[in-house]
Amino acid sequence: MIMSQDTTMPTAAVTINALCDAYLKDRQNPFAERKCKHPKSLAYHLKATRDLWGHMSVSEFGAGSKARVKATCQEWREQGLSPFTVRKRISILKTVFRHAVDEELIGRADEPVIKLPPNGQPRERFVDDESELPALLRAADQSATPDHLRLLLELLLRTGQRRGAILALKWENVDFDKRVIRFRDTEAASERSKKRRGDKPMDDGLFALLQRAYEARDEECDYVISWRGKRVTNPYHGLKAIYRRAGLADLRTHYMRRSSATYVNNETGGDEQQAANHIDDTVATARKHYIQPNPRVNLPSVEAVSRLMARARAAARLTK
Repeated sequence: MIMSQDTTMPTAAVTINALCDAYLKDRQNPFAERKCKHPKSLAYHLKATRDLWGHMSVSEFGAGSKARVKATCQEWREQGLSPFTVRKRISILKTVFRHAVDEELIGRADEPVIKLPPNGQPRERFVDDESELPALLRAADQSATPDHLRLLLELLLRTGQRRGAILALKWENVDFDKRVIRFRDTEAASERSKKRRGDKPMDDGLFALLQRAYEARDEECDYVISWRGKRVTNPYHGLKAIYRRAGLADLRTHYMRRSSATYVNNETGGDEQQAANHIDDTVATARKHYIQPNPRVNLPSVEAVSRLMARARAAARLTK
């Protein structure tokens, strides 16, 4: 009888850096079952932990790993890092060890104990439609704003799509005849993840906006968001300038997605399903991460209870 041979490496011989290299190599594989879109981001977040512990062996790190990680997280927080960044760093390191176990680089019993630090408060910032949205649109409409940034901001707010989906949009994905923006076609089927891109219908306002942009386009570039004949890949500084002119310097581009979902929810009387459909997400995710309901949306339910209580009091008076 032939016994299967243990292929795992001795934990005293393999370092954290070696496991990180193996994980990043797998994430960079274009033929992986689930391709990683941003391997450079993983490498960036791993840098801090590799600088600290990369030289250590798995067995050396595993001895007291829980206390070591806890103390380091506390030190990072004292240095001013956000809870999200701290948790992200440790979470990716933990994934590295899980990958090493799955690939039989180390044994399951050798996986260090790592407790993830608590996450920060959920982000609830959005552009208030009563005061902040007028200021934002006023700043965007100023002559100092380049056309491509104005168009990008309009699409962010109107469609609720992520920045990456809009920046990947080509004119061939805009169907003026059927009045549909085919965001799904901006992403290869093999690269699709849980963050799906959905097609969007165009109302009269969005249709006119894109039609004007199409007529003024530079024919040398196929992308909807372009500048001087080239695709725009990083509009960070341009958008931040608009936010500052609007007096909203704390805004982030992803807040536009939260704002769009919130507007749909509030304008439809609290229809969370429609708000979730608008941003191509589940109701649970939309409720947890995006929708910030206006309290007045729930006024009809409060009024319904008030009417019921008024009838009950009237009935009580009749029975005296």
